Amino acid sequence: MKTWLIIPDLHFPYQDKAYTKLITKVIKIVKPYGIVQLGDAIDCFQISRYPKDPERVNTVFDDIQEYRFQLIEWSELCNGMYYQLEGNHEARLSKFIWEKAPALNKMVRTIPELLGFDSNPRLKWFPISRWNACKIADTTIHHGVYFGRHLAVSGLDKYPTKFVCGHTHRVQVAYSDTRFHATLGHGSDESLTSHNATPTGWSQAFGLLHDTNGIASLETILVDRGRCVLHGELIK
Repeated sequence: MKTWLIIPDLHFPYQDKAYTKLITKVIKIVKPYGIVQLGDAIDCFQISRYPKDPERVNTVFDDIQEYRFQLIEWSELCNGMYYQLEGNHEARLSKFIWEKAPALNKMVRTIPELLGFDSNPRLKWFPISRWNACKIADTTIHHGVYFGRHLAVSGLDKYPTKFVCGHTHRVQVAYSDTRFHATLGHGSDESLTSHNATPTGWSQAFGLLHDTNGIASLETILVDRGRCVLHGELIK
């Protein structure tokens, strides 16, 4: 059996530091065969459509570098493949260039280049434009494009495969026969990433995808204030 650790949306520099510290501990305990980060690892708020707080002075490059340090730490602890999915937040960079400065297309370094994906064979990037690019065993993994209170159930009709995604910041799992559709929450600081002053209903979590001879099963692990219960043991 090969176990992959699946990490949902982090939104650097607005990651929950208690969550990322917990993930580091989990990697050391589980020693996964590989890691998948579901996208929106970087927030890119500076080029979003939302009003910009002038007190937030860091640049997109600063945020990419901060996540790069975390990525390197996790990939070295894992010593296996690190799959990075592009989320809609990372896709903001290319969209910003296409809209604001199309003449600079192909001149500006991309996020995977800035993260070092072009020079490390253990790092692999998956674009958001291809929903079925990343597959582990019989499971498709994608950042996700839909929202909804019952997304896991509706996803069973949309995707003809076992499916895991992030994007919604909610934790849901639905089954139909041997298929499942799962959304794995988030690992960000909700007070910084939420745009509404109302309860969000979001949940923090991560997943363990077990590949047994090409057949996958999923464990969904809920996280609460930097703590989780992993195989009967409290990790904090």
